[in-house]
Amino acid sequence: MESVTVVRGPYEVRVHRVSGGPYGARAEQTGWATGPDEPPLSRLHPLLGWTDQDAVRAPQGTAFAPWASAPRLSADATGNRVFAAVATLTAEPPAVPASMAVTEATVADGVLRLHWYDDTVTHVAFAPDTTVTWS
Repeated sequence: MESVTVVRGPYEVRVHRVSGGPYGARAEQTGWATGPDEPPLSRLHPLLGWTDQDAVRAPQGTAFAPWASAPRLSADATGNRVFAAVATLTAEPPAVPASMAVTEATVADGVLRLHWYDDTVTHVAFAPDTTVTWS
C-alpha cells in the first residue's frame, strides 16, 4: 500500500493505492477522533473506492474528551485499488463542506485528478516504480 496526503487549506485528501491485495483484504480510513457534537468537528467524505461509512469509538477518548469517536470508511481491498477521501478537523465549519471540497475525482493512466470547488486541479501520479508524485 502506498499513501499520500494532499493538504489544501482545511482539507486533507488522503489517497491510498493498494497493489496486489490478497483475497478478502479490507482497507479502512478513519478521520480525527473528537468529542461528541462540540468543536473541533471531524468530517470524512469518500471520493473513490470506499463502499462503507460509519463511526468508531476511540477506546480511551482523547486528550480533550473522555468519550470520542472518529468517522470511518472501509472497502474491499482485493487486487489493485485506489482509495481517496477528504478529511477535515475544524473548530468552525469551512467555507465549503468536506463533501463539496472536491467536485470530481478520476483515475486514468496512473494519475488521480482532483477537481476542487474553485476549479483548480491537483494531480497525484503513481509511477510504475511505485514512486508517488504530485503537482
